[in-house]
Parts: sequence; C-alpha cells; structure tokens
Amino acid sequence: MLEYIRQQVELMSKHNQVEILRILKECDDDIILNENSYGIFVNLTDLSDNILEKINNYIEYWKKQESNLKNIESTKQQYKTIYFSKNIKDNTLVNNNVSAEQSM
Repeated sequence: MLEYIRQQVELMSKHNQVEILRILKECDDDIILNENSYGIFVNLTDLSDNILEKINNYIEYWKKQESNLKNIESTKQQYKTIYFSKNIKDNTLVNNNVSAEQSM
C-alpha cells in the first residue's frame, strides 16, 4: 500500500500534492518532513494507519476527478468536431441523420 501511495502522489499535480501535505499537517502526529531543492519528502512508514487511510481516500477522490475531467474534455472535443468544423454543410447532414435515427 505504501508503494501505491508513493506512486500516485508522484503522478499528481503540484496542487494535489499540496492537498496531501495539508492532510499530513492536520494530523497532530509528529510527522517529519524533509525538504530540499527537489521537493518535500515524507517517510510513509512513520505514518499511522489513520493518516494513510485519509491519504488513500484523497487519492481515490483525485482519480475519480481526473476520470470525470477526461470524460468531459472528450465530450467537449466531440461537440467541437461536430458543431464547429469548417464544413458546416456536412454538419447539417450529420445532425439531420442523427435526428432521423433518434426519431425511429
């Protein structure tokens, strides 16, 4: 589980990594953060199960949000392709065909 948490946090954007640090800061445990020019490092083996569970919950939330954003962007791109392409005459035909299929 620790390796999974490490990998997921490394994949996150800086904003999401800051949220992980906020989770760590909210806990009153004596958590040692090591900071250098490459970033902030935490020894995950020193964290309690409660803190690890909070981090894991945030990771799952982050993954769902990323998935939702990808779906929205994909839908947006489809709309751009259909409705905002240069050949509007073809779009009218596509829209008429879609309407005809939906009415069947």
